[in-house]
Amino acid sequence: MQQQLSFAPSVKKETTERLYEDIRREYMKWLNKTKDGVRVYSDEYILACIANKFYKSSKTIENIVFNRV
Repeated sequence: MQQQLSFAPSVKKETTERLYEDIRREYMKWLNKTKDGVRVYSDEYILACIANKFYKSSKTIENIVFNRV
C-alpha cells in the first residue's frame, strides 16, 4: 500500500504563493525585454513559454499573472 503525502494547508498556501511569485517574476523578465524601445515578445508568446516551463496551461499562467487567482 502506497502512502500519500499530506501537507498542512499553510504549507500548501506558502508553496503556491511562491510558485505564483516565480511565475510573475518570469513574466516581468520577458515583458521587459526590448530592442530599440519596442517589446521583443508578444503577451501570447510569453504566456506560452512560461506555461511550458512551469507545466501549466497558458490560461492558468494568464490568470496567475493578472491576479485572477
